Amino acid sequence: GFESLDSIDRAVLEPGGTFSFFGATDVPVLDANNQPVMDANGQPVMVQITSLEQYRRTLIGAPGGGPSQFTISAGNPYASIVQWDVAPFIQDDWKVRPNFTLSAGLRYEIQTNIMQQQVVAEAVKVQQVEREHQVKVQEAEIFRREKELIATVLKQAEIERQRIETLASAEKQRLIAEADGKAAAIRVQGEAEAEIIFKKGEAEAKAMNVKGEAYQEYNQAAIIDKLLTGMPEVARALATPLANVDKITIVSTGNGDTAGVNKLTGDIAKMAAQVPALFEALSGMQLSELLAKVRRIGEKAPQPEKVLAAEGKGAGR
Repeated sequence: GFESLDSIDRAVLEPGGTFSFFGATDVPVLDANNQPVMDANGQPVMVQITSLEQYRRTLIGAPGGGPSQFTISAGNPYASIVQWDVAPFIQDDWKVRPNFTLSAGLRYEIQTNIMQQQVVAEAVKVQQVEREHQVKVQEAEIFRREKELIATVLKQAEIERQRIETLASAEKQRLIAEADGKAAAIRVQGEAEAEIIFKKGEAEAKAMNVKGEAYQEYNQAAIIDKLLTGMPEVARALATPLANVDKITIVSTGNGDTAGVNKLTGDIAKMAAQVPALFEALSGMQLSELLAKVRRIGEKAPQPEKVLAAEGKGAGR
């Protein structure tokens, strides 16, 4: 059961004693699950609680609970009480008629214990007012501590969260801008390389056209000149393996072409003479037939109009 010590403090009656609760200071703030609330540093947030909150935490076994005082009474449970009861009165009778008498008077009764009870009641009221004022002061202090908690811990946590979100957003925008810049650079580089390839191909195509037109002007003399000017390169390519030979010893007996230094150069000349046959074997065309199709020395190249006319006559046939 409960025993009211005053309007604020509560006590739990136990066999042989009384537990009293007067409130507590520097106890952790509890959340909805009755668990301590931690600040940004991982420390519990402390607050002052009332005696009723202290009693509630004691019942559920939450942090900050426990009685403030234990009281046990001993001695003789009997007490002597002295009480005075005084009742003075004044009364008088008036006989108005023989058959009518009027009686009037005053009476007052007082008991010592009743007056003491009134004095105690007034004292209790005074204490109650004082306790109510203390409760208001404690509530104001709790409100101030809550505001201080919001300003020092929660507000700082909110500011830190906003700062982190701002930095994350800025980093995200930076990465997006960097990715866009790299993509644009790669795209421009690709377009430039494609343009270079296109221009190179176009130039090679034009060079091939010019080269083809120049080939149209070639005659047998030009073809022979190209073959003759290319022979040194062929001979050089055939003699390249000899450059890797450190030493050659040739024994000549003086018997004609069978041995001697001229044998070495003669073999290279024979190898160079085999180049036309190699060309015919690889291309499948006879070199004599190819030269027969080339314009002879002194002949002029045909005009485009004549070529088209000749082709038209051939188509008409």
